Amino acid sequence: MNSTSPSAVSPLLQKCFDESYMLLMPEIEKRINNVLSANMGAPKNAPLRSIRIRSIIVEAQQLATYLTDAKRVASR
Repeated sequence: MNSTSPSAVSPLLQKCFDESYMLLMPEIEKRINNVLSANMGAPKNAPLRSIRIRSIIVEAQQLATYLTDAKRVASR
């Protein structure tokens, strides 16, 4: 099976993927909030803050890609 439709993945495996995404989002939000709160009073740190937030977003995108790829492989 090359399909990535939900029916191509076992219910238990689907639950694992769903829970992974659910755990990923609060962690990303927490990390971004930590960066923002650590530098709130320092406007001069805006470029550094922006870089840190972008790196968190890139990391999150990579994790989402890994999960999607793992789901695709598992559905074969």
